[in-house]
Amino acid sequence: MRYLYILLVFLALACDQRVKDSELINTEAVGLKHLYHLIEQKKDKEALSILNSLFDEDEINSPSMNVTSWFERCGVKKDFLERRTFDGFDIFYLRQKLFFSSILKENNVKSVKSAFDLVRRNILSSSSFKDKSAFPIQIWERGYGVCDRQCWVLAEMITQLGGSVKIVYLRDSQTQVSRHTICEISHMGVDYIVDPLYGKFVKKSIKSLTQKDIKKIWKEYPDIHKDFSNATVYLPLMPNDYTPRIRALCKLSNQILGESWIKFDERFDEQQQFGLNVLPWDYPVRLLASFDQYKVNVQ
Repeated sequence: MRYLYILLVFLALACDQRVKDSELINTEAVGLKHLYHLIEQKKDKEALSILNSLFDEDEINSPSMNVTSWFERCGVKKDFLERRTFDGFDIFYLRQKLFFSSILKENNVKSVKSAFDLVRRNILSSSSFKDKSAFPIQIWERGYGVCDRQCWVLAEMITQLGGSVKIVYLRDSQTQVSRHTICEISHMGVDYIVDPLYGKFVKKSIKSLTQKDIKKIWKEYPDIHKDFSNATVYLPLMPNDYTPRIRALCKLSNQILGESWIKFDERFDEQQQFGLNVLPWDYPVRLLASFDQYKVNVQ
């Protein structure tokens, strides 16, 4: 099916006098870029038609039982994982990636520090509106959110910058409630501990932090000092990142375009399954469940 689509794209572009001959050399690349442009332009019907022509059913694997069971415990039906076809929430997911890639370019963001500063300027920690649950693009558009919300937006940016992020919940040892959230970022071989809410930016890893470091860096916030010893570390993946259909698209996109156009977070390895020191983050999956399987328009 993919090759039929590529042929149609080639013929359409060949008839377009605005397209240079050099752009016809790699029609697969042109086709994928065309798809991503449609998503950015919110031409969802056309984009879905293309997405669902890219793969035959046997090109998309089945999800692992561990992931399926976990999603069901979070309130999301297994159909979300098992479907071979793409839907509106997949379009939303891809648009979010393209959106943050564009934000970085528009603001000339090329470093972790500049991404951190951008989040601090644009995601306020207070608002007259109630802080409702939302996905990163929605948090950015409304312009407010604290702690994990700010970290999640930053995680999406850093992914598009070529780095990786871990969300760190600092939990009270008695109640196990997270009283604050920070993140650990790795980019170009350097680790950073970043706290958007309290404005902390340190070139260190979580493992390298000592109690002396914690008391010095967060000296204004003594209530959270002990919570570092009871921290939980998560991978801030979108629910779509666990689906075989998105993993297939990721593989295809990376093969054809590389990571210059759109970057996917590929850190979750189903073979490793669960029970690691770094856990899959259940908040985004539960957030998807709260939308009642797409009845709320997230476009």
